[in-house]
Amino acid sequence: SDFKILKNSLSVQELKLWLALENKSGQLLSFDEAGDSIWDDCGSFSLYALAKIIESIRKKLASSGFNPRLLKTVRKRGYYLG
Repeated sequence: SDFKILKNSLSVQELKLWLALENKSGQLLSFDEAGDSIWDDCGSFSLYALAKIIESIRKKLASSGFNPRLLKTVRKRGYYLG
């Protein structure tokens, strides 16, 4: 896919989250779904930790030549690729 360069630069956690976002094809990935995709249904995770992973993916999007705003946040709900 177009994002091969990006994917090669992602950590394991970042990649798990990115693939979950891709699988939603532009639909909202809730915080819970995002957490489950990274931490395998552990039931509890930190929204701060999730936000740091999102921030890191955005930086890597930019350094791979993509617009970091492709990865959108829906306040209090989740994320999507758009």
